[in-house]
Amino acid sequence: MKRICNSIWLLFWFCTLPLSAQDNQVYQISFEGIDYAYNMEFDKALNRFDAIINIDPQNPHGHLLKAISHYYLYLVDMENKSAESSFRELAATTSEVAQKRLQRNRDDQDAMFALGTINMYLAAYYGENNGWMRAYWYGKEGINYLEALTEKNPAYYDAYLGLGLYHYYAAVMPKLVKAISFLLGVEADRRRGLQELEVARQKGTYASVEAKFFLGYIYLYLEKNYQKAVSYFRELCDVYPNNPVFRIVLGDSYRKFGKHDLAIAAYKQSVADPILKRFPRLVNSSHYLMGNIYFEKNDLKSAIEMYELAVENAAKFPNADDGVYSWGLYKQGECYEMLGSRELAESFYKRVKKDDNKFAYEKAVFRLKNPMLKVDADLIRARNYLITHQFDEAIAIYRDVIPQLSSTAIEYPLERLPELYYNIGRAKFEMKDYASAVDDFKKVLSIKETPEKWILPWTHYRIGRCYQHLGRVSDALTHYKLAYKYDDGDLRFEIDKINRELKGSF
Repeated sequence: MKRICNSIWLLFWFCTLPLSAQDNQVYQISFEGIDYAYNMEFDKALNRFDAIINIDPQNPHGHLLKAISHYYLYLVDMENKSAESSFRELAATTSEVAQKRLQRNRDDQDAMFALGTINMYLAAYYGENNGWMRAYWYGKEGINYLEALTEKNPAYYDAYLGLGLYHYYAAVMPKLVKAISFLLGVEADRRRGLQELEVARQKGTYASVEAKFFLGYIYLYLEKNYQKAVSYFRELCDVYPNNPVFRIVLGDSYRKFGKHDLAIAAYKQSVADPILKRFPRLVNSSHYLMGNIYFEKNDLKSAIEMYELAVENAAKFPNADDGVYSWGLYKQGECYEMLGSRELAESFYKRVKKDDNKFAYEKAVFRLKNPMLKVDADLIRARNYLITHQFDEAIAIYRDVIPQLSSTAIEYPLERLPELYYNIGRAKFEMKDYASAVDDFKKVLSIKETPEKWILPWTHYRIGRCYQHLGRVSDALTHYKLAYKYDDGDLRFEIDKINRELKGSF
């Protein structure tokens, strides 16, 4: 989901732009265009932004709005080369007009904001296309303008959106990228980034909605505070009920929060919205995500129906890089295999393309070589119960499977025992039965051989979480340190967050 959402995560930033109160006509036209853009009516929005340029071609405001609109048109459909080309041309025009204006008046705050913003968009564009060095140079240039702007006018609250995003993401990116950030002089500060986004949300004139969207996105995919994410996205949907993209991310927030029925309702509403049909790749993603929700509800037949729709439409976009086509095929194969139809499952695994998504392809190849065992199907169903917060049902499956494990059993090999104890511990942790969860996690550590390399570090991490909840901070730190020794970026990210909460205790 995170990769899919990366194609929409910036979709509303253009409303952060400051509008000149000196020209009521430009002010009014700008809001008309922005309103059209919120409703994803980009042709009408571009018409209004052209009107601004005609009124004052030497003002970067209209050029910037138009450039950003083309960026989003490209982002939701990366096969739209016309939109991509237009964005780059308009970005250059925006920079040129803003630079000339700044040359005339070095204290022109709107020109500084335009330069800061367009450089941030160029950074996002090159980052999306794996041009990381260019992305960082443009990002650093954008940050320089925004920081200079807030030094001159700390009350220019809309600027804190860009600053907050950059400071936050520089802190949470992989170690190599953070090292490059340091060399480029970019200050990485997760807490500061969140605070700046809150300033933009609470005090920004035009950035408030966008800051709320990004805070929701961050809490959903990075901070993993699903309750906060639901709160932000539900507010956005209440204010903008005709915006299907807000409902898409609300649906995924509900899913992560364990509210799968609410997630399905949100996705169904989005798919039925005629506005979304203008963006078929987003429709495909919605069908795929609905398939995942049904899958996690153990409703495999409904999941297959959604995956079929996603794959059928994704086939029309062979150059798409969202992975919907291959993952949809793989998930259909997995569903059919769980339903006992190995032959049909194989037909779907064989259709997964390496050049569409390498990870889906590798999983499909593995499944072709290694048919799903009965224990695999049991653990998938139990995991789905965990995801949907049906913890007693999950534990019941795990406990039913354990006596069937044997060193000689083909369908229930003994080597899966660590995974079973680990997941029982997870379920008990979610039920806040921390002391009992520790007992199950320690059973994992007592097993001499654990074929799955990820289990040991994550077991230490989860024991640490349990001890922290039980007030045994010293014991928690011991296990966090043990977990941190393993080379696992996702795990270290979670431990780093805890370390900051504990004020650098390790």
